[in-house]
Amino acid sequence: MTIDIIFTIATLFCVLLTCIPTLPGVPMLFGTIFIYALITNFSTLGLMPLIIFGSLALLSLFIDYSSGLIGAKLGGANKKSLLFGIIGLFIGMLIFPPFGAFLGLFMGVFVAELLQFHDHIKALRAASFSVITTALGAIGNVFIAVGMYTAFLILIF
Repeated sequence: MTIDIIFTIATLFCVLLTCIPTLPGVPMLFGTIFIYALITNFSTLGLMPLIIFGSLALLSLFIDYSSGLIGAKLGGANKKSLLFGIIGLFIGMLIFPPFGAFLGLFMGVFVAELLQFHDHIKALRAASFSVITTALGAIGNVFIAVGMYTAFLILIF
């Protein structure tokens, strides 16, 4: 029973990490759940729940890495602007983690669009869409993490 409480707290910590954008909280949550399954010899968690949790972790990674790019594309950005957005995201993440990723993505898309088309409204639209969908992706990841945490608690208690 002590191990259940320890892992309940550890998984809750991972859920809280998903509230910070660009941190891989859901994959860490899956890793913690997988370690719990190993320690308990898969007595509480079988293969099927682990496959579902793993699939949700992969979905979370996809959301993390694609939501801003999908938003920029929906906002009218072209491929070169998307590349600049990715570069800006990584530079922003290095300079001001974790929230610099938002600013870097925004600035990368905005500057690329502005340099290519000299239309600040189009550039602002594409950059804004990228940030909005990144934020929506982060919110989606929080929901995934809360769902995984709830299912984990139901399965072990």
